[in-house]
Amino acid sequence: MDVGPGRRGATVAGGPEFWARLMTGGVSLQGDWLMTSGTADGDWPHWEMHPQGEEVVMLLSGSADLVLDGDEPTTHELREPLDYVLVPRGTWHRAVSAKGAQMLFLTAGAGTQHRPA
Repeated sequence: MDVGPGRRGATVAGGPEFWARLMTGGVSLQGDWLMTSGTADGDWPHWEMHPQGEEVVMLLSGSADLVLDGDEPTTHELREPLDYVLVPRGTWHRAVSAKGAQMLFLTAGAGTQHRPA
């Protein structure tokens, strides 16, 4: 969803096919923002990075730690609903120790990359 002035959002069907197409470049998000939610138990099996912009990760329920990789990795505890982290552009990150964590993501999605944890 593009949240810029004068722009309107659009709903896109999700699911495994959407995510596979997104990761292989089959979905164009150039200039658009992607808003999704998901639930996690345990650690994400991968790191992700968004080269086109920041990402807001907000906890809706449960708990999780969000690790930002860098020269000095940092861990942010998400414990209360509406706790959030602003992930800087180009920063590898992943959730760990997630316990029934339902999270909301607002992502500059173009060019998103993943690597194994």
